[in-house]
Amino acid sequence: MSFLKILAFLNVFIFLGIMLFSKMEKNKAFILFILISFPFQHILLVSDFHVFETIVFVFYFIFYKRKKMKNNETIAYGFLLVFLALVVIAGFIFSTVGIDSENLIKFISIFPVFIYGKILIDECTSDPAFLVSILNCFRFMLGFALFFLFLQMTFGLNVSLAKTLNPNVIIKNSIRYPGIFSDPQQFSQFLGACSFLCLIKFDDQKLPKINFVLFGLSVISILAAGGRAGLMGWVLGLLFLLFFSKPKYKIAIILSSAVIFFIALNFQDKLSIFNRGSDLNETYDFRAGIWADAIDIFVNNPFWGIGLGNYGKYVFLHYPDQIWVINNEISSFDQPESGYLLFLTELGAVGSATIFIFIFFPIIQSFYYYLKTKDLNFILMISSIMCWLIGFYSTYSLGDVRIKILVGTIISFMIAYRTIWNLNEEVDEEKDINALQILEK
Repeated sequence: MSFLKILAFLNVFIFLGIMLFSKMEKNKAFILFILISFPFQHILLVSDFHVFETIVFVFYFIFYKRKKMKNNETIAYGFLLVFLALVVIAGFIFSTVGIDSENLIKFISIFPVFIYGKILIDECTSDPAFLVSILNCFRFMLGFALFFLFLQMTFGLNVSLAKTLNPNVIIKNSIRYPGIFSDPQQFSQFLGACSFLCLIKFDDQKLPKINFVLFGLSVISILAAGGRAGLMGWVLGLLFLLFFSKPKYKIAIILSSAVIFFIALNFQDKLSIFNRGSDLNETYDFRAGIWADAIDIFVNNPFWGIGLGNYGKYVFLHYPDQIWVINNEISSFDQPESGYLLFLTELGAVGSATIFIFIFFPIIQSFYYYLKTKDLNFILMISSIMCWLIGFYSTYSLGDVRIKILVGTIISFMIAYRTIWNLNEEVDEEKDINALQILEK
């Protein structure tokens, strides 16, 4: 049994121990355990099910305690999820590629992140103080990832939590460090998203200095990972934050960015982002051809797509230029080097639009609430998810279940935070009405 498999079973046993013997409220313990053990949630446990899916299903069917509360927004998302499931089934029915057990597993794997997100929203809404615990977990996750990167840069790529590393880790004249992931692009997206969450606060107290240290180290680590799309996402997220920040925060952000840039320049021989000039044209030429093929697949299957999980099988039959040989075995690409194009090819326009509603509707509402409340936390959440959204154009990062957890947590956090604002407003309105009634009497 491999070391990673041992870690997987150990995770499940610890989880079961917490559920059976801990006095902590089980729903909260479930959320906190997922986040604290985040680096190990991607390990395959049984067949093609990861630790995350296994823990979610075990918790939901055995330990979950439903909250006696009604949230119209999450109910609407529940109906939308049912619609997405029907769209996926329609894609299987109309697919020109045969359906097998792999497709069934892909279908089942849709639901755990939504179950997890629903529980997180309910727990935060019923106990707003739980938001602080979520943020602390994010900071712990980020701190662990940065420490792991330090070990990787010190002792080499043998320090890894992946069974195999992506070929793009080794480039000309440098190494793109993947950290706790197998792909440096996924690592870049994770770092950028978590860096902005470190700046969220819920009161007038100053943020601990360690939060700013984590923010700065995250940016330097993105440079070490060599993820151009991830860096672009972080830069645009920072510009978005700058535009809406108060003047004193703008000055602080600009000065901090200047310090980070100065440090990065002095260590540029260690940071792969500065050593990628020679492979830029090759990379874009390579991706342009794959993107063109993906668009062609979408045009031929515009409504329902080719079926969830069928990209590799489809290109094997129709696009031989997306096939390579590894260790004398023929393999086909399992994604078109773009998350958005994978959605369009496998789920068609209907399925893609449904997924985008899940993602963009909470973002739009959060921005509306920022305009209404001027609460900068909404902008920080949007900046965080932007790091993933922009990086997603160049890689299907949701292939790693930990990115699913990351994105699901941020979006659920947005919804919960906004729901709490609504509840507070309703309470204030009731107080005002009661005060008027007393005055009238």
